[in-house]
Parts: sequence; structure tokens; C-alpha cells
Amino acid sequence: MSAAPDRQLPPDHNHYETPRALFRLLDREFDFDVDAYASATNRRCPLFIDEARDALATPWTWDTFEVTTASDFGPTVFANPPHSNPEMGHAVERMAEQSETHGIVVVGLVRPSLSTRWWHGTVMRWASEVRIFTSRLAYEYNGNPIRGDRQDSILIVFRPGVYGPQWTTMRPR
Repeated sequence: MSAAPDRQLPPDHNHYETPRALFRLLDREFDFDVDAYASATNRRCPLFIDEARDALATPWTWDTFEVTTASDFGPTVFANPPHSNPEMGHAVERMAEQSETHGIVVVGLVRPSLSTRWWHGTVMRWASEVRIFTSRLAYEYNGNPIRGDRQDSILIVFRPGVYGPQWTTMRPR
């Protein structure tokens, strides 16, 4: 079965965009300041780190964005990194490192990969919370929903000083 002719499919799942409804739900809870893996066209926050800035190399701090009127606390960061390995593993390790180094809350939307080093060494050790979605997400591409995703997604929350994840489920809508 082929896609509708006017719908552009993503080249791969590394370019999937966060579903807007899910982001709004999470933003009400976390009040995000920064989208760590985004572009000018798919960002979900006014402040974002694109491929040119490289979220794996750029500090996730107010100084990075030259924000002078920010709170004394660091930004709250949302991350929907590339979903392939090894990119996913590097991104999750970076989320934990930035949370701990800068004392910030980082929320990551990722694919669970329970047999990997990054899952056991980073998520199980450093995450505060793991939320399992009760259904599969309809990611977006160019603002349009992509139906029929065959993989699960989870939310990982890193809070400095809070370790050993609490597991919960979450309805994505």
C-alpha cells in the first residue's frame, strides 16, 4: 500500500517530529524552555539546538542561548533525538550528563532498547522516571501525522539528584 501522493514521507525515523498534542501535554507539566534536537521548522520551543549547533557538543545552559533574564535555575529541556543506534545511545547519555552537570530537568522521547549498554548504564542508573505510553505514537513529518508506527516510544525524565527510575504508564493523548 502506498502513501497518498501529496504526503511526503520521512527519509527515515531520525527525522520524525514530536506529535504536537503530546508536546503540549508535556509542556503543561514541565514548562520546557529548550528543544535540544530540532530545526527552525520543527522546533517545539522558542530556544532550540539544531544540527549545526550539535546537541552532543553544545552545553544546554542559558549562556548557550545568551538569555540574560532567565531564572536562577537552568532551562528545562525537551529532547526527541534521532531514533537510530548509536545516535540514540549517545543522545540519552548526553541527556543524563547535561542534567547532572547543569542541574537541569531533561525529558527525552526515545525508543526503548532494553538490551543496550546505554539503557542499563544510563537509563536504569541515572533516570528519575520512565513513562511507557499505553499506545504507539503518531509522530509527525512536515507537520503531518505518520500513522502505523511499528515501534514503541517511552519518555525518560532526568532530574538531578533523583535516581533509579520510577516506572509509570501514560496515555499519549
